[in-house]
Amino acid sequence: MAASILCCPCCSAALRSSRTLSENKRVRCPRCGIPFKTPNAVGATVPKAMPPINYESPLEPVSPPPSEHSRLGIVALFASMFILGGMAVAGVYLAQPTLPPARGENSKTPTVSTDHSKAKTTRTDEQRRQLEEERRKLEREKKRLAFDKLIGKADQDLKDKRFADAENGYKEALKLFADDEAAQIGLKKARTLRRDLEEAATRRREEEKQRDAEVARCVERGKAAMERKQFAIAVQAYAQANRLAPADASIGEALARAQSAASAAAAENKKLTDYRQHLDDGRAAMTAERYEEAVRAFQAALNVLPGDATAAIDLQNARKRLEAGADAAKKREKYNGLLQDAQNELDAKRPDRAVPILRQAAKLFPDDRDTQRLLKKASLDAATAQNEYNRSMALGDAAMARQNPDEAKRYYAQAAEALPGDELAATKVQTAAKIGTALAAKRQQFDALLLQAAAASRQLQYAEAVVAYNQALQLIPNEVRATQLLAQAKYGQALTAGRIALAQNRIRDAITLFEEALILVPNDPAASALLAQARLRAR
Repeated sequence: MAASILCCPCCSAALRSSRTLSENKRVRCPRCGIPFKTPNAVGATVPKAMPPINYESPLEPVSPPPSEHSRLGIVALFASMFILGGMAVAGVYLAQPTLPPARGENSKTPTVSTDHSKAKTTRTDEQRRQLEEERRKLEREKKRLAFDKLIGKADQDLKDKRFADAENGYKEALKLFADDEAAQIGLKKARTLRRDLEEAATRRREEEKQRDAEVARCVERGKAAMERKQFAIAVQAYAQANRLAPADASIGEALARAQSAASAAAAENKKLTDYRQHLDDGRAAMTAERYEEAVRAFQAALNVLPGDATAAIDLQNARKRLEAGADAAKKREKYNGLLQDAQNELDAKRPDRAVPILRQAAKLFPDDRDTQRLLKKASLDAATAQNEYNRSMALGDAAMARQNPDEAKRYYAQAAEALPGDELAATKVQTAAKIGTALAAKRQQFDALLLQAAAASRQLQYAEAVVAYNQALQLIPNEVRATQLLAQAKYGQALTAGRIALAQNRIRDAITLFEEALILVPNDPAASALLAQARLRAR
């Protein structure tokens, strides 16, 4: 029974079907599973001597699988399939053996000559070799498509930071094409990034381990401090542990307890400190006979600790002294006024004026230690200020003598700071400022003349340069640089004039000018040579 036969373009298997297949029908090979289309010529009878790779499974139409590669690769694949299909059909047709003669025909008539059979066999072998070459080409294309798919997935895994998957993908791709540079680079990069990620994870685990150890150490230190009632240390330890492990609720609770205990202890300590300070202030006021101040201090101590017997007794004594000392109150009022005046002078940085006021206050209460201490300090400050004033004024006067008004102004200002309001220092500051302004203008004019003279010297106009330098020295006499430049200009002027005189055969004038140049610049080689030349010509 005749059957439709065709050859798989991928695995080269000879396939046949019990029914006739139409052209360009999409089927799937039962051997390799690759879908392809039937060629334009099908339906040939299967030869009697076929290779043992025939498949009897019927070919079923298949739907195209989802596209996984590029459009160009698909077009190339199906074009190759069409070519292989056509060649397979032609090969099968040419490979058919000669059928025996029909009944009644002359059996002696040959069907085909021996040479013709050999030619057909040669063509069949060539076609088989071509089919084998096409099959290998398709296998290479399949291998390249699989490689591209692996590379694409590995690149995406690398982009998505799935470094282990990317490394495996590049390894699989290199199994297909071991020399591919892009795959090698990708594998190296994936390995490096994976190792970096693993090292970072290791570091994080180590840091977490160290952090946990530090947290435990801080917690233990906090517990020990709480037992010793060192609440400030406990708060510090628990706060550090809470910073390292903010999610640990037990540490937060321990920190809150430590803070509460510290606050309570601080409040109690502050109360005791305030109480003792008020008692000390009251007793000092009693010693200085400032009874009103003593009463206020002892009353403040009782307000801190109501019912305290010591503060109550001291308050009672202070009130008795206050009632018995009306004169002392007036005396105290005068004393306080003197202290205020002295403080005002001290605030104005005039300890020299505060000293006599404090001496009057000390006469009212000779035993008052605060007044004596303040008087001693004011006297020392007054002496220091006076010494600084005298030193600054002397330095300012010396700077004015050196014609340095800017420096003098600075020293006079220091003297005015030492004794604020001193009229002499203020006057000298103003005078130095005026002189400094005038000298600045003179210096500016001086610099302009030096620039003018330098320009004239560069143009060999020495006469103009000499005039400019002389004018500059009139503004600032004996200025070293201007004096040196004037000498150089005069030297250039004399040397130039001497050369002119020598050229005009005015030998005596030339000798005189060259001698002047040597006076200005002794042992100058040029002037010496010209002088010798002029003297030689004078003979």
